[in-house]
Amino acid sequence: MEQFDYITPFYEQQHSPESLLSGLDSLLTEKEFFVRVIPLGCQLSGFSWLENISSPSRKIKISYENDQLAFCSLAYSCREKGIEHTGLGSFYLMRHPEYSDVLILFAIDSGIFYQRILMPLIKSLYPRLLMTFITHRKFRRLLDAFKLQGEFDSLRIKRASQRFRNSSVRRRKNVMPVISWPNMEIEEAFEWVNENNGWFQSLEFESRRKHRMEATIGLTRQGSLKCNRLLTQAYRCFTLPVCKTIHDNLAFFCKRGRQENPSLNIRPISVTFDANLFEEVEENATFVESMRGMPSASVSVIHGNPYIHMSLIDYLDGSTFDIWAVEENRIVIVPQMKASISAIKRLINHIFDNYAEGQMADFEGCST
Repeated sequence: MEQFDYITPFYEQQHSPESLLSGLDSLLTEKEFFVRVIPLGCQLSGFSWLENISSPSRKIKISYENDQLAFCSLAYSCREKGIEHTGLGSFYLMRHPEYSDVLILFAIDSGIFYQRILMPLIKSLYPRLLMTFITHRKFRRLLDAFKLQGEFDSLRIKRASQRFRNSSVRRRKNVMPVISWPNMEIEEAFEWVNENNGWFQSLEFESRRKHRMEATIGLTRQGSLKCNRLLTQAYRCFTLPVCKTIHDNLAFFCKRGRQENPSLNIRPISVTFDANLFEEVEENATFVESMRGMPSASVSVIHGNPYIHMSLIDYLDGSTFDIWAVEENRIVIVPQMKASISAIKRLINHIFDNYAEGQMADFEGCST
C-alpha cells in the first residue's frame, strides 16, 4: 500500500511562527517522522544573505519569507564511497520573537539530511551562524524540568554519546568518546557518568507516562533537539531556554577587545571551576596541553611554573588572548586588540569541552 505524503502539503502552506510549531506538532503522527530544531546565534538581519552562500555543492533558495520566518530549499551534492549523490532538502529558519540575535532552524528529517548535509552547512557558515554549548549541569536541569513539567514517570536513555577523562594523574590528557545504549533512567545515568569523570555529549531518551511511551527525544550539548512527538512541550522546555543562553552569551562576549572600546580598555573574563584544579603545579602542564589541542589556534607559553601565562591566537579571524592561571580554582582570559564574539565563544567551548567546565563572570581585577 502506498504511504500517504503528509509532508509535501505541509511545505506548500505559508506558515507563521505560530502555525509552524503547531503544524509540525500535528504532523508528527507517523513514527518515522522526526523534527529537528536547532537554535543558532546570528547577528545578521533578514534572510536574504542565505541565497548568497551558494557553492558548487549546495544552493539555497528562499521559497517564501516574512519578517520572522523563511522557508528554504537546499539543493545539494556530495560524494560517498566515490559515488556522487544529489538531493533536495528543506528547512525553516525562524527569528526568535524576543531575541533578534537568535535564529531557530526547523527541519523534517530521517537523520541523513541532518547529519550529512545540514550540520556541515551550519558549521561552514561560522561565524555568521553560531551554535551554543550547554554545560553538563544545565543539561541535567533541562531534563529534570521537562520531566517535572510533563509529569512523566520516566525518562529512559536509549542511546548516549559521552566523553570520559582518564582518571590518572594527567587525567585530562586523553578525553575518550564513547557511544552506549545504557537503557537507564536519567537520574541513574547522570550519577554514573559523574562517578566516572565524564559528561554527556548527546542523549536520546524515551519519555514515559503511566507505563506508556509518549515520545522519543534527542538533545545534544549544542542545543540541537529532535523528537517524534510532544514537539511544543520539548520546544518550550529545551529550545527556548537554550535560546536565552545564546542571547545572554552574545551580550556577555560583546565588546571585549581593545579596538572595540574607545579608551582601549580590556574586559577580562574569569572562569571559576568547582574544584581547586591548580592546587598541584603538575596540573599546569595538563592545562597547557589541553589548550594546544584547540583547532586553528596557536598557543605560546610565556610562563608555566608556578603560575600559567599563555598567549593564544585564533587563526580563523585573528583574535588574540592572554590566559592566566594564578589561583587554584580560576583562570582569567584577557582579550587583546581583537577579540570577536565567535572567537571568545570558541575558546570558552574548547576549555569546557576539553579541560573542565566552570562559571563565567566579568573579572574586575584589571581594566587597562
